[in-house]
Amino acid sequence: AEPPYPKPAYAWWVASALALIYVVSYIDRQALNLMIDMIKADLGVSDTRMVMLAGSFGVFYAFGALPFAHMADSKSRRAIISFGIFGWTIMCVACGFARTYWVLFMARIGLGIGESSLVPGVYSILGDYLPREKLPRAMSVFQIGAIAGTGIAFFIVGWVIKLVESSDPLIIPGYGALFTWQETFLYVAAPGVLALLLMLTIKEPIRRGAAGAGGHKAASTAELMAFYRANAKTIFTHHVGFSSIAIMIFAFIGWMAPLFGRVHGVNPGDFGIYFGLMQIFGGSFGVICAALLAEHLAKRGYHDANVRSGLVGAVLLVPLTLLVLLMPTTTLAYVFLLPAATMVSYPFGIAHGALPGITPPNMRARVGAIYNFVHTIMGMALGLTIPGLLTDYVFTQPEGLKYSLMVMICFFGPIGITLMWLGLKPYARSYEAAGLGQAA
Repeated sequence: AEPPYPKPAYAWWVASALALIYVVSYIDRQALNLMIDMIKADLGVSDTRMVMLAGSFGVFYAFGALPFAHMADSKSRRAIISFGIFGWTIMCVACGFARTYWVLFMARIGLGIGESSLVPGVYSILGDYLPREKLPRAMSVFQIGAIAGTGIAFFIVGWVIKLVESSDPLIIPGYGALFTWQETFLYVAAPGVLALLLMLTIKEPIRRGAAGAGGHKAASTAELMAFYRANAKTIFTHHVGFSSIAIMIFAFIGWMAPLFGRVHGVNPGDFGIYFGLMQIFGGSFGVICAALLAEHLAKRGYHDANVRSGLVGAVLLVPLTLLVLLMPTTTLAYVFLLPAATMVSYPFGIAHGALPGITPPNMRARVGAIYNFVHTIMGMALGLTIPGLLTDYVFTQPEGLKYSLMVMICFFGPIGITLMWLGLKPYARSYEAAGLGQAA
């Protein structure tokens, strides 16, 4: 018989501490979004080149998670996450010292590899701290770190930009004066030290489930493939459906600061503070609502509750984001940005929280990493890349970015909603089978 789970208070502290670490990682990665036009001007590059910076992070973030996930299913999750934190902090400092586009490009690759260690480790470690029925809420608490992290990143980076712009340039002996964006990268790397201190409060838990109490044997590749074959419809509709929604979300969030600057003349520092507050409070509220709705539906007997909750959010998201783009004045755009910021955050937690409920414990990290791979490649790479290409080559007028984002929302939103709806019954079957220890 397995020993009891750790005390709930400590288990929820672990989930909260990991969410705070996720906040730190998002400050490092999202800093670029507020400084796109600054870096373009200082390095003399196009929107397409800036998209390549985001893509370099996204691709290596996605691929890097796969080996980390394999290790997380059998090795110390605590050590893996700590190693990643150290690595991404060093790479954020490297971004601050980059003098050329290609040095910055390589530093962003390193940042992506370091941050790719976190999500696989969390998928595995939380499953050993909390029972299956609590995992959707735990993953939503963790995803609040991403949502609040985006808001905190916009707020802090916006505040730092304004502070740096109002001060004399920082001059480093033997190196010279730093651009505003370089100095900002150095300051936002500092919270990495806090993340490492938080890891000191987290213990490596006993492994549970298929490997036996205290077991450390990860599922074989054959067992992993058998799981995917048995749950093919569930996995396809979940991964591609939620990732299609992620494409429009990444496009919307990633290009909001340039949009408000180009269309409404808003300073990136000012926009970062306003949008950051919206994400911190509205975005966090959206993630919590998704988890609570899923729990409510589950209590009413819906075994597809996790996907059904995500579907509700996706249906509301499309019109709310379009309204922001259609507003003729800055004030009205800000008014509709708050409900949009709440709903762009809604699907993320429940998308991740849906998977542990159907996945055996000894392969959760890899299943989570594979979804993270699909989600990142589709969401981050396509969501950030396509608007830049459309703006450079199709909608080249001053307000072209607005039309590029409208195309993204109107195309990918309905695809995601349709796939999530088609996935309700397959997910319910997979959830029922997992509770009985059977294949779907």
